[in-house]
Amino acid sequence: MLGATQLPVLEVKGPRRFTAPEDLLDAAEKALGVTLPGSYREFAKRYGFGEVGGMFTVHVPVPAGAQPGCAGLVGLSRELAAELTEDVDRQALDLRPDGTPELVRRLVPFGTSSNGDVMAWDPAAASGPGELWIYLLSPRSGGVWRAAPNLAVFLAKAREPGLGGMMDRMRTRLPATFVPRPFTAG
Repeated sequence: MLGATQLPVLEVKGPRRFTAPEDLLDAAEKALGVTLPGSYREFAKRYGFGEVGGMFTVHVPVPAGAQPGCAGLVGLSRELAAELTEDVDRQALDLRPDGTPELVRRLVPFGTSSNGDVMAWDPAAASGPGELWIYLLSPRSGGVWRAAPNLAVFLAKAREPGLGGMMDRMRTRLPATFVPRPFTAG
């Protein structure tokens, strides 16, 4: 599974609302200073902005003028990175089992969970050609987990019992669903 980069097929529940075109993905790369992983780019173009398995929201770049509440990748990433850095500086984040202060400070968030968890890439840790390791951070209940080598494996693990061992406190198994989030230009 480590080398798998093909996204699983997700049942789309509702009308597709917004998928990210290449120009917005390229602009997000420049704004964030990181090469977006191939599995993420494919997800953003195929599924777009929305929630996977009733739990994880993957944020994609949105054009200027997005409606309020439609958190685009760049804004969300910057906001969450600042919050995580603050948590590390205040020693308010449990770094076990896989985190360090340096790691958390360099992570690039790209998604959230309904439980307040953060999905983030480590731009210093390639997991394969064009891919970056994904970490799950839980600011509320504590913990930093090295979750998956790419988004395809992350999504596959999420459908296994206990989220495929990505977080020791999770006992659930997510359905293979995608619910698009609304998006309109303002």
